[in-house]
Amino acid sequence: MADAVDVLVPEVKASPFFSDPTPLLVHRFAVEVSVGPMSLPGTFISDIVDVGFPLTGYFSEVSGLEAEVGVIEYKTVTVFGERITQKIPGPPKWGDVVLKKGVTDDMSFWGWQEAIQKGMVLLSRANVSIFMYDIEGNAKAKWDLDKAWPSKISGPILNAGTNEIGVEEITLVHEGIRRVSLGIVGAAASALTDFL
Repeated sequence: MADAVDVLVPEVKASPFFSDPTPLLVHRFAVEVSVGPMSLPGTFISDIVDVGFPLTGYFSEVSGLEAEVGVIEYKTVTVFGERITQKIPGPPKWGDVVLKKGVTDDMSFWGWQEAIQKGMVLLSRANVSIFMYDIEGNAKAKWDLDKAWPSKISGPILNAGTNEIGVEEITLVHEGIRRVSLGIVGAAASALTDFL
């Protein structure tokens, strides 16, 4: 009987160049608002109204993280007389981002919206980052909003017949949204995008 032959099986390790496929839970997220690129050096909204950057908030819901490219239809005729419709990319569109959070004594977001009402749009534009975390608390996904400002803020619906938590809603408009990867692949992709 022939001797048994040892078969070497190579050890397979997860490559750092591949992302973690584990889906993230939608209830683990945070929102950060920082001074935007349009702000003037040495000038702060907090000098005029009751708000200061960076802003942070404990939000219960975020919606509107979407980007769309418009479609332009171009009708033409081929050399054979056939009528065709070509669809070409149009200008990009971005959805308004809606934030919901429980009412507290924090007035910073109301102050931010008040600055817009007073015409201080240049000073009030800000970058907004929205993070999602895994079960261990590590940031795994990120969305960045460019030159955002609050177009609408709504207080809670008051009802003496319930004991629900009061929720206020903030609507942010912006001039661009992008998904930012926090891994090695994302950093390489961002570098390539900047190069191009």
